[in-house]
Amino acid sequence: MGKSLRRSLRSAIYAAVLLSALGHVSAALAQSDESGPALSAEEVSACLCLQQEIDELRRETELQGALRQERKAELSQIDQQIERNRVVVDVGNPEAVKSLQQLVARQQMLRDLLRNDIRQSQQASIERLNARVATYNEKCTTRPMFKLEVERAQANLQCPAL
Repeated sequence: MGKSLRRSLRSAIYAAVLLSALGHVSAALAQSDESGPALSAEEVSACLCLQQEIDELRRETELQGALRQERKAELSQIDQQIERNRVVVDVGNPEAVKSLQQLVARQQMLRDLLRNDIRQSQQASIERLNARVATYNEKCTTRPMFKLEVERAQANLQCPAL
């Protein structure tokens, strides 16, 4: 291959790379134009506070989920214990019958707690979390945040009490 052909080939490759890079830059610029201006300092602070609130709601929801799992495990153990005791209980022994009745009462109390209180509380928590995430997505992810504004906001962040 001659020198002039190599030079022409090299120039063509450079031109293709340059055009490709310019295409990516113009696409990025077009994308940033579509997203609008960057968030203001106040908006960045509000978004950081929303993020803190979301983190707290996630922890609350996880704790409620853990509590629900603990109660379900306890209910499962009581179910098994009742089944074992029913087979061997001496119906002529009032203490044995009373013990089994107490287990059944505890079983029903746990079922009611799971069905009525824990599940509803967890569901309400999930709904609050989802609503705050939707608000965050709407207000904080559609426009860019400048790193400098985020750092300034983090340094002086004053969020309302949850």
